[in-house]
Amino acid sequence: MKTTKKCTGPCGKTLGLDKFGWRLKKDNRRMSICRECRNSERRELTLSLNPEREAQLQLRSTGRKKCTGPCGNVKPRTEFNWANKAKGWVQPKCRDCQREVNRLYGASEKGREARMKYGASEKGREAQKRYIASEKGKKVRRKYAVSPKNKKAMADYYASPEGTAVRRKYIASPAGKRRVARYAMSPHGKETMRKYRQSPAGKESSLKGQIKRRARKKEQLCGCCDPNEREQTYVAGWMDEDCYICGAPANETDHVIPLAVGKPGDGLHCLENFRPICRDCNGAGGKWYTLWPANLGWDESPGWEEFLTSKRALAVAT
Repeated sequence: MKTTKKCTGPCGKTLGLDKFGWRLKKDNRRMSICRECRNSERRELTLSLNPEREAQLQLRSTGRKKCTGPCGNVKPRTEFNWANKAKGWVQPKCRDCQREVNRLYGASEKGREARMKYGASEKGREAQKRYIASEKGKKVRRKYAVSPKNKKAMADYYASPEGTAVRRKYIASPAGKRRVARYAMSPHGKETMRKYRQSPAGKESSLKGQIKRRARKKEQLCGCCDPNEREQTYVAGWMDEDCYICGAPANETDHVIPLAVGKPGDGLHCLENFRPICRDCNGAGGKWYTLWPANLGWDESPGWEEFLTSKRALAVAT
């Protein structure tokens, strides 16, 4: 059995059979020209069909490559992403051009549809969860949260009818009430409220609130107390008393069950519903934070549901 063969190509050498490619492996038939000559012919054919290929090969030997993107510059191969790292192939466009192409595609209608479709898929949701839980995702979210772009977007959303409804629903929830109360009791919240009360809008809001409170008092006057004693206690009953929540000197009288939650005829403007209170505890959400159990409100406080029930029963009887 022959172990050598003469090449019919340009070299004309007698070489081992392993230097020749297979023509038909099952019949043990080899090519007539060696691999080296065949590669040379292929190279000459490629250069004749594509004259720029030689320049590309020369650039590759120096570790540089010409970008086929918008810039068209010759750059080091390290400026290109890998197409197949195992084979040493890189992408035809440099990173800058590829980033610009991706940006334009993402801004197009087709790109937006593809992004929404991927985000709604199971794979997209899993990828988003992993990114949010990563350190990079947390850092990006924190940076975006304080950016002017996010603040403008949030302001526009809350100004819309949908955003207003969502915000009101959250504020009415136990978690929202706790958050409002914590902010109201904080130094920043107190300073914000002080500035608001001194502004024209705050003074107008305060006047409207006083008018509403007077109307509620008239609607919820009780029939079990002396009117003069009741009004005198409400106006000056807090003097020389301590706040029933924090123990500080009181300077106001509080309705433990707010008049706003009652109905006309409930009789909540009553001596039994009065308590001396300081301005901080009575201001925006102070009671939610310090008095009522689990910050859920007066209706979860023991004893006050029976008080309200008895008042309503008395109103019906009279």
